[in-house]
Amino acid sequence: ETTFDQLQQIGATYLQQQYSLSGTGVIVCILDSGFNKEIPSIQRNRIQLEHDFINDDDDVTNDDKENQDLQNNQEKHGTATSSILGGYDPDYPFYGSAYNVTFLFGKTEIVAEEITAEEDNWVDGIQWCENNGADILSSSLGYNKFYKYSEKDGHHAKTSIAVDKYVKKGLLVVLSAGNGHKDKEGIATPADANLALTVGAVTYEGEVTDFSSRGPTYDGRIKPEVAAMGYYDTVALTNGLYGTMSGTSFSCPLIAGVCALLLEAHPDWSPFDVRTALMMTASQHSHPDNDRGW
Repeated sequence: ETTFDQLQQIGATYLQQQYSLSGTGVIVCILDSGFNKEIPSIQRNRIQLEHDFINDDDDVTNDDKENQDLQNNQEKHGTATSSILGGYDPDYPFYGSAYNVTFLFGKTEIVAEEITAEEDNWVDGIQWCENNGADILSSSLGYNKFYKYSEKDGHHAKTSIAVDKYVKKGLLVVLSAGNGHKDKEGIATPADANLALTVGAVTYEGEVTDFSSRGPTYDGRIKPEVAAMGYYDTVALTNGLYGTMSGTSFSCPLIAGVCALLLEAHPDWSPFDVRTALMMTASQHSHPDNDRGW
């Protein structure tokens, strides 16, 4: 289990080695289920701020009343997504795609249930990100259950509307497409948002995974914009060890990390500049489709 394949496929290794980029000085907010802050790959001094929107406190680790089971606990998903983006453990070795970013950790997602309050938490979270100086939001959460396909046009879901609002204010928003292709769910909300950089999942060989959600959106836009490895990705586990997980949940933060490398190199770039640079240098830029995007 190594991070080399998932980084090399999207050019992160090249940017890290040829240009000495690591995301230094870039603030990345992650909205997720919770986070373990004691694992070796996440250095505490890189967590600038944290907030739990579920319990309304400033601790994103497991709450006493939450599920403590290792397989399903609140910290598992956020620990994995934050590590693949910004983890750094040279002893393993484990490297995220931007292993020296500064983190904002927001806990918005209740693992045990799917309720509309989570959307409200997420909307509060994206505002918190922007208010606290985030350059990038990476979020691997989706709300398929609440919306029909005819509502996946970027204008119905409150989370999708919030995405466009804050991208226009200068926040680059990178979102997972969703894992609902087998169920014909289409792109998840808020990844249907017009201005979201939506990320699908491929294997290391570049094949689209059978679960990666595909567009078009109801109003006919191509989604996802890009894809990255989301199949047996190496991630940090809450017990301090490393393992593999699959899903657009993991291709999304890989791409968000590459965005951080680009912003480190070009601090004057807008979200639109970063989005364009990624899409125009991606493998299908001349013939985009709804499987892999550009």
